[in-house]
Amino acid sequence: MHRTSNANYTGSIPVSPTMFKDDDEWWHVTCKSFTCCAVSREGIIIESAPIIRKFIGQRIDNLDRWVNSIGGSVEIMARSSKG
Repeated sequence: MHRTSNANYTGSIPVSPTMFKDDDEWWHVTCKSFTCCAVSREGIIIESAPIIRKFIGQRIDNLDRWVNSIGGSVEIMARSSKG
């Protein structure tokens, strides 16, 4: 994963070749307090940086609503698939 130069960067997700599936979605989560990422599978967050770990097991929509409520955004970074 690309490490941002943002001074408020809160960490990255450790990547193992067998940890993720081809159709997992990677999300860029940012606001004025932090920048990090989350990974979802079938719309459910399966991995995240520590600052948003409470959202693991929840729908990505819940994270998006919360981040938007604090003035941030959640955007798709990458969607893997065998093609």
